[in-house]
Amino acid sequence: MSPTTIISPISSQNIDFIYPFEILLLRKDSGLIKDSKINLAQINEAIKISLGIIDF
Repeated sequence: MSPTTIISPISSQNIDFIYPFEILLLRKDSGLIKDSKINLAQINEAIKISLGIIDF
């Protein structure tokens, strides 16, 4: 199986609420300047496209 690279947006805004498709990145653990969150909302669609389940 070939390696896969996933690129997702990271934001330090509105981190008071984290949606189920977001992951909190604490600055002390991540090396970032501010606490942030990563948005993984589109990962499910990307997987379906790569498996050929839906058309792109």
